[in-house]
Formats: sequence, C-alpha cells, structure tokens
Amino acid sequence: MPFVHPTYAKMLCITLRGLGIDVDAALHKANMPPWAALSTSDALLDETRQQRAVWYLTHSNLAIEEIAGRLGFEDTSNFSRIFKRWLGCLPSETRRAALDALKKSQANP
Repeated sequence: MPFVHPTYAKMLCITLRGLGIDVDAALHKANMPPWAALSTSDALLDETRQQRAVWYLTHSNLAIEEIAGRLGFEDTSNFSRIFKRWLGCLPSETRRAALDALKKSQANP
C-alpha cells in the first residue's frame, strides 16, 4: 500500500495499523521455516484484499456488495466484519469519509 500520511488516514477512517507493515512481524516472517509459508500466503492474500477494498471504496462507485463479491467474499456481512478487523472501521464509514474529504477539497481549491 502506498504511504498515506496519518492525518489523511484518520480522515479516511484508517488506523495506523491498517496503513503499513509491522516491521517486527515482517522480520519475524523472514525467519520463518518453509512449512509456515501457508500462513504467509494467507497474510499476503489478506493484505491484497485490504488494499483493493480501500481502493474500490475510495475510487469507485461500486456498491459494497459488489466490492465484497469482487474480493471473493460470499456475503457483505463477512466482508464488513473482516474490513473492520483490518482497519478499525466499516466499509461504509471509509467510503463516507473519502467522499467528505473529496467534497471538502473541492470546496477549498
């Protein structure tokens, strides 16, 4: 995920945990034995889904149900629950915050 300044992250309802890679965890993964690769690939899939979810919510008009389906979730409630675990807020809150930030930036050129 590209760098996002903490102020903008707060505006978009993204926690600092959701912004970047935990350095300690990354170092720990680098020293993991080969049999631990499955959990690493699961983490990579989660990270990719998280990045795409934030992008879809902030750059598209797709319905949240459509976004959930595109990311491989069978239903919106599972997507919303996982999204909240990832970033600390609901997908609808992230979208609303992004739209508010866009309106505010357009009002103050």
